Amino acid sequence: MRTRHTFTTATVAALLALTGCSSDPDPKPDIAACKTAMVKQVDEAIAAGEEAVDGERPTACGGVDDKTLQRLAGEITAAKTAEFFGDEGATPAP
Repeated sequence: MRTRHTFTTATVAALLALTGCSSDPDPKPDIAACKTAMVKQVDEAIAAGEEAVDGERPTACGGVDDKTLQRLAGEITAAKTAEFFGDEGATPAP
C-alpha cells in the first residue's frame, strides 16, 4: 500500500509542477519532445520515491499551452499507472 501511495504522490507532484506558466513561449512547440521530457521527469520522480522534489516545466515544453500540458499529464499518468499496476489499477472497478 505504501508503494502505491509513493508512486501516486511522486507522479502527481511531478506532473502538477508542469502546469506553471512558461516565461519564454516558443511559437512552434514540439509536443512530442515535451511529452518525452515529461515522461523522463516522472520516471525520475518515481525513482526518487519519497525523496522526490517538485519539478519545473521542462525546457522542451516551452510554448506548450496549459491545456495541452494537462492532456499530456493525463496520458502519462494513465500509462504509468497501467505500467505500474497493470490493467487492474488503470481502470476503475465497475
